[in-house]
Amino acid sequence: MTGASFSMTLTLLLVASFAGNYAHVSLPGGGELLFSSIAVLPVVRLYGIWWGLVAALLAGSYPAWLWHHPGGFFLPLCEALWMGMLQRRVPWNLLVLNGLFWLSLGMPLAWFVYTDIFQFASAAVRPFVLMQGVYGLANAALASVLLHLLPFPRWTGRQADALPFSFRQSIMHGLTACVLWPALLLMAMHGQQRLAEVETAIHQQLDTAATGLIRSLEHWLQTRIQALTTLAQTAAAASGPSAESVHTSTRFLRQTFADMLRLEIYNGVGTPMVTLPSREVGAREETVLTKAIREVQDTSRLVVTAAHQDRSGQFLVADLLVPIVIEQQVRGIIAATIDLRPLSSLLLLETAGPPLQVSLLGRGTRVIARTHRGPEALQASILHTYGDKRQLPTSTYQWFPVLTEVSRPARWARSFYVREIPVSLIAPWTLVIATPAALYYDQLFNLYTRHLLLTLGFAVLTMLLARSMGWRLTLPIARLTDATATLPATFLQPQAMTWPSSPVTDIEALAGNFRALVVTLQQHAYETQQTNATLEQRVAVRTQELVEANARLAKEIRERAQTEELLAERTERLEVVRAVSGDVTRELDLTILLGLITRRAMELVGGTSGVTYLWDETTQRLIPRAWHGLGDWMAEVRVELGEGV
Repeated sequence: MTGASFSMTLTLLLVASFAGNYAHVSLPGGGELLFSSIAVLPVVRLYGIWWGLVAALLAGSYPAWLWHHPGGFFLPLCEALWMGMLQRRVPWNLLVLNGLFWLSLGMPLAWFVYTDIFQFASAAVRPFVLMQGVYGLANAALASVLLHLLPFPRWTGRQADALPFSFRQSIMHGLTACVLWPALLLMAMHGQQRLAEVETAIHQQLDTAATGLIRSLEHWLQTRIQALTTLAQTAAAASGPSAESVHTSTRFLRQTFADMLRLEIYNGVGTPMVTLPSREVGAREETVLTKAIREVQDTSRLVVTAAHQDRSGQFLVADLLVPIVIEQQVRGIIAATIDLRPLSSLLLLETAGPPLQVSLLGRGTRVIARTHRGPEALQASILHTYGDKRQLPTSTYQWFPVLTEVSRPARWARSFYVREIPVSLIAPWTLVIATPAALYYDQLFNLYTRHLLLTLGFAVLTMLLARSMGWRLTLPIARLTDATATLPATFLQPQAMTWPSSPVTDIEALAGNFRALVVTLQQHAYETQQTNATLEQRVAVRTQELVEANARLAKEIRERAQTEELLAERTERLEVVRAVSGDVTRELDLTILLGLITRRAMELVGGTSGVTYLWDETTQRLIPRAWHGLGDWMAEVRVELGEGV
């Protein structure tokens, strides 16, 4: 089960290392808030530097894909390598080590990536570099909190690898995470709000500029249409295009409008009656003109052809065809070939103030005129076939280059805010007015820079405050630890112990519990001392009582034994007497009877030999009559008076 839990935890952390960057928060301007190091740092701490590098590779894969450059691997790999090499050698907490990484290596490396690899300007690089450092610290703070709160050692089966931490570190990591993460999220929200304000201003600027441009274009077009319409009315009043007055008006009109490269008057069947060709162009493109003439004949309306190149292929022209209507029938057509090159000057003149790029598109997104050229200019003809669009709440949209060609921050830097407006119902022209987004992102980047600097300042102040608060909160605990460290040796001393006090109720309650515990221990100790002091005396008294009781008991035992012996002796004697009495009653021979009595007497007293003497009055001597345990020589023994037996 331990091996399965170990592998499962590692797998989940590796997946989180990739998902932390995949589930990023995108900021306006191309910035990203990446969260992968929240999982990479625990992998480095719990599984070692090699697994940490694997997690860093997974974490860097998404930035590398997002930026289209292997530079996305640099920062995660360097961070994992730094933390893996130092965390077990330097006795500092994870947040401090990570802060040193970003200060000494991470932020300079990020500056190198953005300036030398992505070719960003310094003003645009500052917020991105600061952003890398701030969210790196935020990730490290959150990873430290998770390492403290979650039972990773139990999940991995490595109880010996449990991460020791102090109360001060917990306060520092928790407060830092609580400051940095809301600050980053507020920065993202503020950036979105600021971007919306900027985009609203951009839309108003584009709308204002577009209104003036369309008014100028319509005026330019309407003056020519009005002149041709007047000429058509003159021809109708003269009953045909062949009248001399019509020829005179045609020459005057050609002289008035220099951009009318060719002016022709056709009769009702399409035969040219009056032709004023220009030396700048060759023969007319008959296909375009024939189609336009047929359309005028069918509709009896003004026709503006699509922009097309002249026969030389050097510039674009358009044909204006106005019908000559007599008695509600088309009796002729006035056709003017208009040089469209002056429209570029008109657009430049109208957009001389604001930094706008304007293009006039014809049918099929053909560029008729534009104000800017070069690689930095917007190619208006490819807006709908190339790149991506982000539609704004207004009619303006933001156009981005293709993602596979540039990195996401570069896409924002090269994007344009675009407004497309049809010029008129008569001409098939579309006005495309755009402004580079990079011109306005300085405001956004300055906002990010200020916000990130303030966030870093708040983070530093928070860490100092957390250190001070942790010191203030843990000082009573440290003093309580010092006071209780020598408790076994000092709590029996007569002087009173010095207990710390704290305004924190929990710490004060803990100190109070220790005080109550020591008072109880002291009471029990004093009672134990009193008990020990009287113990010898009580033991001596008890011993004496036991000795006396033992003496009495021994005496009683001896008396009982003596009584039992006397009783047994008496019983035995009675048995002997009873036996002797029985023998006396049965035996009539005195010698035999005395022998039996002697033997019984020896058995009774436990002797080995005995003699029964009788007094002989005649000889005045004691004569052995019966004996036991002695030889026959006893028969010869005589005991005189005064001799011992």
